[in-house]
Order: sequence, then structure tokens, then C-alpha cells
Amino acid sequence: MHRNSQKRYYIPGAIYFTTTVTKNRYPFFKEEIFSHVLQEQICVAQQMLQFHLYAYAIMPDHVHLLIMPNDVYNYSKIMHFIKRHFTRNVNIVMGYSRPPEGAI
Repeated sequence: MHRNSQKRYYIPGAIYFTTTVTKNRYPFFKEEIFSHVLQEQICVAQQMLQFHLYAYAIMPDHVHLLIMPNDVYNYSKIMHFIKRHFTRNVNIVMGYSRPPEGAI
């Protein structure tokens, strides 16, 4: 079974507790810079996607969020946004890719 084939239920007005784990549970967030980049990305996502952010906890190898999505962005879209932009920003910080034109 493909891991994205699970059934997801989206309930309007519900508050969701989500957890996402790093690849192979590697403790990336022990490094302060990665933790700060993720923290900033969570705040940017909350402002841009306009969901309610009640709490979050960044652990060495995983992250917890307590959120209430809105009518436009469900929790899957919110998590995708955070993970995609965090990965891009960390790759820039580490020198694996360049920032977009005009970003600096």
C-alpha cells in the first residue's frame, strides 16, 4: 500500500494535532539554525495561509503542531506548504541551492 493512500478526514472547524518526523528520524533540529528556519517557516505559513496556530513543539527529530485549518487550506495543504518551503530554505542555508532571483 502506498503511504499516501490513507484516507484523510477533514472536519470544518476541527483542531488538529499533527506530527511530522525527519527522514530516518535524524535529529536535524538539534542544530539551532534548522530549528530557527523551521520556526520562521511555521510563522510565515500561518500568516500566508491564515490558519489558527495554537501551539507547536520542535523536537530533535520531529515536530508537533496544533492547528485549526480554514475553509481554503486543509491540514494536508498546510503541512505540505511548511515542509516544501522549509526544505527549500534549508538547502539555501546549506549552500545546496541558490535563493530565487531578487530574494536577496
